[in-house]
Amino acid sequence: MEDKKITESKKPWPFLWSKISLCLAITSWLLILVGIPITLIFNLPESTPGCYFAVSLSITVLLSLLCAGCAFLSGITSTLGFILHKIETSSKATAFGGLGWSAFYFLLAFLLFFSVPKYNPELAYEVICKSNIKVIALGLDRYHENNTSWPDKVNWCDLIKPYTEEEDDRIFRCPKDKTGSCSYAMNKNIPADAEKLPDDLVILFEAAPGWNQTGGPDDIITDRHGKPGAYIAFADGRAEFVPVEDIPNLRWTIDNSSVER
Repeated sequence: MEDKKITESKKPWPFLWSKISLCLAITSWLLILVGIPITLIFNLPESTPGCYFAVSLSITVLLSLLCAGCAFLSGITSTLGFILHKIETSSKATAFGGLGWSAFYFLLAFLLFFSVPKYNPELAYEVICKSNIKVIALGLDRYHENNTSWPDKVNWCDLIKPYTEEEDDRIFRCPKDKTGSCSYAMNKNIPADAEKLPDDLVILFEAAPGWNQTGGPDDIITDRHGKPGAYIAFADGRAEFVPVEDIPNLRWTIDNSSVER
């Protein structure tokens, strides 16, 4: 017993690295078994844009991968130290434990990382733009419910702003639009006194930058997202990307009469 104490005192670094290896391996365990569920809970895909979810999950997996890799290297270092210095001690089990568990979780974290959807900024912009126009359309609907009429087209942005439940004007701007105060326009063919709008009627669409804009099909901006088309909101609450070739087929008036373009 005395000889082993002396040996450990003279050769302390293999014992230290064995403990570091095991601690890092356990940390990689915890990041995978605890960190990922927490990430899932606080970044629910239905309430969080997919890009943010993918980024936060990627960071969690990367940290786990880093800990597992460091644990693996520490385990090798301590094991080589025990072999080179011919140290016979139970601390070898600690080194081998850290080495083995880290190797397993290094592989698992590596596979998880490459299975996570990669961050795509263009996709992020589209998700935010779609969310914005949907929230604005909901504001229009709430205004109609409270006032029994649709907002005056001269100042519709100002009128519906309190009904969007947003503290600032960010939802009025598409992230691809860096210049304007509002990236969307209201369909000018909607009668202010209309009680019920057809479900497929266009109520909002992407347009040139400007506040309180109104317009028709000729005012749609179709080159904002790197592909021909635009995000459009309909009276039934839908918001979707409409390819440029399908825009002429959209409904712009309640009675399908000639469109004021």
